[in-house]
Amino acid sequence: MVDVMMRQIPGYDGYSVTSDGRVWSDKTHRGASGRWLKPFVQSKGPLRVDLYVDGNRKAKYIHSLVALAFFGPRPEGVQKSGRVLYSIDREDNDGNYEPGNVCWSTSAEQVRNQRKVAKMTLDMAAITEERDALAAELAALKVSLATMSGLP
Repeated sequence: MVDVMMRQIPGYDGYSVTSDGRVWSDKTHRGASGRWLKPFVQSKGPLRVDLYVDGNRKAKYIHSLVALAFFGPRPEGVQKSGRVLYSIDREDNDGNYEPGNVCWSTSAEQVRNQRKVAKMTLDMAAITEERDALAAELAALKVSLATMSGLP
């Protein structure tokens, strides 16, 4: 069995995240002191939770909170385009948000980690040949039907 660790989330007082991606709130909710936050998905994206800072709600990605708590803030760096150099990456895109699967990485590293998508190539010559053969077969069937029914 894997040990689950929990760490405070820097910059978000009263919130902690576990190494398996569960987020705990120390804040009182409906008379209870502390609760696990329910993650949600927006537009088929990664899981998020709502955190409240100074009374303002902030929707945060769970993998970002895991990286922040277990690896610290985003490393400094800017690309030539002006975009930030490092962002969150999951080694296994179908995997959990645990520290062993989440890391800060550059866009070049993320490209190497992308899912391999099978490319489908079409052989247009073969498709055209098959279409023409089917059209000829259909024409022959029409002639045969016309002959059988006595039509010109």
